[in-house]
Amino acid sequence: MLINKKDMKSDSEENTDNMKGIEISYEDIEKAFKILDEKNAGTKVSLNELKKKIPIINPNFPIGEIQTLTNGKMELKAKDLYELLRHNELENFDPLEEAYNLLDPNKTGSIDIGRLRQIFTTLGYEDIDKKDVEILNDCLDVNKDGKISIEDLREVYESMKKKT
Repeated sequence: MLINKKDMKSDSEENTDNMKGIEISYEDIEKAFKILDEKNAGTKVSLNELKKKIPIINPNFPIGEIQTLTNGKMELKAKDLYELLRHNELENFDPLEEAYNLLDPNKTGSIDIGRLRQIFTTLGYEDIDKKDVEILNDCLDVNKDGKISIEDLREVYESMKKKT
């Protein structure tokens, strides 16, 4: 399945890129489900797990719509989500930017480490200590300006894509 992203260039710029979108596989959905699923099976997520974790991951997500994700059921199965998404095409969607915006809720241009700590704790991971922050900065602050920006993450993402 491809999730198409409309070219981000302005109308005055010539479109020279051939953007195919982002391929999402069933395995990608399972990986995301393993983060949300408290049992880490990756095949399904309960309505209660979604209600507990989505507001932390995305505080702007309307709580009333969480049950819509499960289609009124008590759980959302990875295969059901894959079937729902695989024939849909999303335009004007940049998943990297969307993820980054959750980590920079105040639009400062830098990842908010406090927010990252909150997400890690909610997902059941250990707290991010000073050494972890140093490692994150060493790995992700590509231009070494002291902050992790969306541009830094794009560069890391592109570098990782080339290696696979």
